[in-house]
Amino acid sequence: MSGIHPRWDALLEWLRQKGMNTDDILVEARTSEGTGYGLYALRQIPPSTPLFRVPAKAMMNIRTLVGLYPKARPKLTATQIMSLHLLLHRPCSPNDTSKDNVFGPYISVLPSNFEAHPLTWLIRPRDPRSEKDELDVGHDLLEHTPKGVLDALEDVATRFRQDWERICQYLRDNPVLLAEAKKRGRKLEPLASSAVEQEFLWGWLNVNTRCIYHRLCPTRPDPGNMTMCPILDFANHTDDLPHTSPEPTRAEIWNQAPSKAFGDDFVLLSPSNKTLQPGEEVFLKYGAHSNRKLFTEYGFINDLDLGSLESGNMECEADITWRMLRFFTKRGNIGTWMEELLKNTNYWGDWTIHSTPEPAPSFRLITALRLYHSVPPERILPPHEDHAIVRRWRDTIYGNCDIISPENESAWRETLDKVCIGIDTETGVYLDNLNKVGREWATDSWVHYMRRCLLMLWREQQHAACHNSSDCSSSNGRYHVRDGAGRRRHHKPEIPSTISFMGKFHHTNAIGQTLSCYLALFALAEIFELLMAFDALRLRNIIQLIGILAMMVFAALQVHQTRTALVQEDDIQSCLNNFSEALCGGSGSLWQRVQPFLVVAPCIIAASWLFMLFWIKQLYGEFGWAIFHVVGANPKMKTMYQYYQIMICLLKFDFFCFTGVTMQLLIIVLSKDKAEFGVTIAAIPVVLVLLSLCGVAVQREIKSATFVMYKLVRFYEPSSREQYLTTRATLTVFTIVAFVLLFATFAVGLRCFYDFDQGLQTSKTQSLSRPKMTAKASSNNMSEYQAGYQGAPLGPRISIE
Repeated sequence: MSGIHPRWDALLEWLRQKGMNTDDILVEARTSEGTGYGLYALRQIPPSTPLFRVPAKAMMNIRTLVGLYPKARPKLTATQIMSLHLLLHRPCSPNDTSKDNVFGPYISVLPSNFEAHPLTWLIRPRDPRSEKDELDVGHDLLEHTPKGVLDALEDVATRFRQDWERICQYLRDNPVLLAEAKKRGRKLEPLASSAVEQEFLWGWLNVNTRCIYHRLCPTRPDPGNMTMCPILDFANHTDDLPHTSPEPTRAEIWNQAPSKAFGDDFVLLSPSNKTLQPGEEVFLKYGAHSNRKLFTEYGFINDLDLGSLESGNMECEADITWRMLRFFTKRGNIGTWMEELLKNTNYWGDWTIHSTPEPAPSFRLITALRLYHSVPPERILPPHEDHAIVRRWRDTIYGNCDIISPENESAWRETLDKVCIGIDTETGVYLDNLNKVGREWATDSWVHYMRRCLLMLWREQQHAACHNSSDCSSSNGRYHVRDGAGRRRHHKPEIPSTISFMGKFHHTNAIGQTLSCYLALFALAEIFELLMAFDALRLRNIIQLIGILAMMVFAALQVHQTRTALVQEDDIQSCLNNFSEALCGGSGSLWQRVQPFLVVAPCIIAASWLFMLFWIKQLYGEFGWAIFHVVGANPKMKTMYQYYQIMICLLKFDFFCFTGVTMQLLIIVLSKDKAEFGVTIAAIPVVLVLLSLCGVAVQREIKSATFVMYKLVRFYEPSSREQYLTTRATLTVFTIVAFVLLFATFAVGLRCFYDFDQGLQTSKTQSLSRPKMTAKASSNNMSEYQAGYQGAPLGPRISIE
């Protein structure tokens, strides 16, 4: 059984003194697992029944507080004066009660802290000298917040700082207020200290998260129409369950200022479509707010159900304003002109994409994108107000036409696709990192709940992006979109095919495939290098060892290749204005953290060159005797054997480069539904057989098989080489090297063909071994054998005594 709030009775007694009939209250504040405190029905309550009536003078608002403080010019706003009152009368500790004679019992039941609110993480600086606490984890969570949400939070912080600056000036002008607060036991530090700012933040967040609309001023839009209401504070928010609603006041009905000094009483009615049962929780609906607004203003979100997401029963939203601003900034003077035009027509900013009821961007976003693509990129001067470009664009706003042109529609949809792809890419990175934050804290800590909120925010914007990435146009070019106020504009929509909630776009896969393919090639190169080294030692092939050194240059490609895969925003100014850890390459980015580790590898490999060159030089002298034993001392035979070794070495490197190019074409470039994909697959065994036959033909001096050179050139030559050379650095390098090796193989092969039938075949086919020199007992009988002349004995040496 849930427990009643420990200060509930004291609150009711205070309300009774304010003139409230507490016997008619049909709810009470209780604790409930997972929700903190809430309001629960005391008995069965029919629909639209008054749950309680709070007297006007028991509510905290500008009318009940203005007489307690000195007048100011300009006047304090409702938020400022309520936050000031809470600052001056905050309980000294969570166990204490407020000493305020006017609203003390009410202030005592307000939340004692807001450490779980993201605004607290943003305002309170991280202290590097203190041990890591929950608030430090809040700073970590803030680093993994979506950029659109973080921008909205910055807007909230701007409002807070403006109010705090005004209150500081007001307290300096009225120092007696601080003096009286200290007499009541408030230990406030100087206004310049961050501690006092944190105290004011507590009061400001209480006002910002608990105020409701209540008619107090002559006009409805007046920001002073807000109040803090006792008892109502305990009600939790719901987005879809039956909820309570306030009874319209006399001032609201007659659309005028209240006639009484403190305004009208507040009456809360039970849900109009449900009978409440005893012990059932009573909910309040804050309004039709997005999760982004709920998180930044109130510190929670509407929970997202994956099943509801996939079925399309839950609306998801993503704010892409900050991404759109980059496009206008890059257009220079034209972008500035567009900004002014959109501001004048009230279509600047607040650009969002949605997932339901039908996947569509907001009409504000479509309007901005249409204008952006109306002006050609090569145009320098902005068009005048009566230009055809402006008139055609305005016609789409006024409803005179549906689109500007088919080309314009195609262009802005392509831009929106790119934006959605960026959202999906960024979400994948941040979801992985966010899952690692705060795992060491207890599961009942607010850290886990807020981390889950951020995960849901990332998934929500990813889901909205996935739905908006498809073509949302129908055959007649009409759409189902929203206007700036969230109203539906009933165009004819085409519902796109369903996209998996966690699905990745092909562009995102290409990035991962590129990096994965490169690392696989790097591993293949290392294995090939080891096999080539073993083969070179076995055959005493110094040329092959030198070729291995050239392969080490491939290690240097990893730096550029990894940066290409990770960094997708190279515009320095854009990254400064809208920094993304995953997409940018500047200070604090993911690329900056991994770059040192990538540079170390080629540096170490390059240093090993010096050692390998030394040992290769030593092996050159050692292998010289073995080669001498095979080809003899004839310089012509030695030259022919060198070309043979070069030819065999080139064929081996041809194999590696062919494998590398083919792997990249199949994984990254070629599509499985294209004919070239099948041709490339079929070419693999053919080329490998041709390479083997080429080696055998050169070794056995088979003249009829030398047409293999021509076939190799044909298989290595892609018909659309230009398409692949610019795809990735690795593919470019492999393709160029493959062609160079191919032509070198062709040239050296011709030379080897010229050397056929010159007496080298036996030397090429026999195995290498160290020569065994036999010394006879008599110097006169000393003889040596020269392999180049079929082992014919040399004549005896002449000895001069």
